Amino acid sequence: MGGSLGLAVLVTVAAQITGGATGPGALSSGYAAAFWVAAGLLAAAALAAYVLLPGESRAAGGGPVASRTDAAEHEGDAAGR
Repeated sequence: MGGSLGLAVLVTVAAQITGGATGPGALSSGYAAAFWVAAGLLAAAALAAYVLLPGESRAAGGGPVASRTDAAEHEGDAAGR
């Protein structure tokens, strides 16, 4: 869904820039504008991810979290000794 929506937005940008012209220069300008819009959206998404998602230093506990299967494996090792 996201890919088709993104493609629709970029095609709309390219069509608005070309104004219906089909010459190589107009198409090139439209594609360049769509590329820059895509690059801007990518940069905005990367910035949002950097700001909004917690990093390793901000994660609760500060260290790796052991899963239940890891704990069960270690428990079995201790019982077998």
